[in-house]
Amino acid sequence: MLVRQTMRDPGGTDNDKYAEHDQRELADRNELYSNPKHPYTQALLSAIPMPDPDKEATRQRILLEGDVPSPANPPPGCRFHTRCGYVTDICREEDPEYRNMGTEAETHWVACHHAEQFQ
Repeated sequence: MLVRQTMRDPGGTDNDKYAEHDQRELADRNELYSNPKHPYTQALLSAIPMPDPDKEATRQRILLEGDVPSPANPPPGCRFHTRCGYVTDICREEDPEYRNMGTEAETHWVACHHAEQFQ
């Protein structure tokens, strides 16, 4: 589920046009829907049904495998690594920091060690 709320972005400005989920990706909602850069965001968005029956019939779902991590006792490293198809050793060891994969004017913050490959 994609949660839209007013929040403070990593750059320190308030903006009610931002959307987030588990703080893995933060971008303007139009940018987030059209250009998701985190594998978890991509999976969430692929689950949204399409109102057009022809598009719905050809929609490609991303089905996550692996163990759902405990929010009370998250694993070390990236919280999503237990379900990510792109996981590497660094994902298991280090929690990724937010990086702006957008521009200074149109920020797109992503917490993923491999976000460049989703450009």
